[in-house]
Amino acid sequence: AKWVSRTQSPLSWNLSSTSVAYQGSLSLGVTGGSGTGSVTYSPSGNSTCTISGSTLTPGQGGSVCVITATKAADADFDAASTAQQTITITKINQSSFSWNLSSTLTLATTGGSGTGIVVYSVSNTSTCSIVGTTLIPSDAGSTCEITATKVSDTNYNSADTATQTITVTKISQATLSFSNSNALVYGQTMDLLATGGSGGASITYAVSSAGTTGCSLTVNQLSVTGAGTCAVTAIRAASTNYNASSTATLSITVSKASQTVSFSSTIPAEPVAGGTYAVSATASSGL
Repeated sequence: AKWVSRTQSPLSWNLSSTSVAYQGSLSLGVTGGSGTGSVTYSPSGNSTCTISGSTLTPGQGGSVCVITATKAADADFDAASTAQQTITITKINQSSFSWNLSSTLTLATTGGSGTGIVVYSVSNTSTCSIVGTTLIPSDAGSTCEITATKVSDTNYNSADTATQTITVTKISQATLSFSNSNALVYGQTMDLLATGGSGGASITYAVSSAGTTGCSLTVNQLSVTGAGTCAVTAIRAASTNYNASSTATLSITVSKASQTVSFSSTIPAEPVAGGTYAVSATASSGL
């Protein structure tokens, strides 16, 4: 009898790639071999991938999957296997990652993929700073360029948002109010004093209505020329970070001054019955 070899011809891999992306798949194939035996594929024991038929489903990104193909024996040939093949599982890009900001200074994003944390950073030219998720702005009128990064994890590459420009605007001052009384007596003066506000800019005073008092200001000293009502306002100027601020109008009632009247004539030392003498008097008001 003639001896016939049962060894198959070499069985080798026929793959489109030796890498596959996380969440992707790879079709497996071989060439060669002999006979009618079916081909099966199997991963090694420590591989994270799975195989269904001739489709490989990868495990974690950054890992590898070691596989072997076997062509089964038939009536004429013994089983044959390929050499082991290493498939590299690559990370994939995250889904859309973008800003989710309101008018507050708390930073937030939406989107992205995986378990990587989100970190925030400012450009080298920005004067603001970030602590955790809180943006600390610099002076008003400046801008701050920030970027958020969702870091990579086992399966996903890192992802950055587009650069976001934050404009720092001025804010309103704290309440500015008068410390003065709203009453003044004719002939007196009043040194106006306003307190409060923000930013440290100078405070100026203005007469908003002189009425019948003829009130006027020398710096912050209020003078009047008659009784009646006088209205004044204080203004703290704008500063780098604060808008200008005005007080509510202070309405000052100027009341009449009291006057004294005294005799300026001299009573005769020895008045005569039935006689007369001229009487004169002066008033403190000059009337």
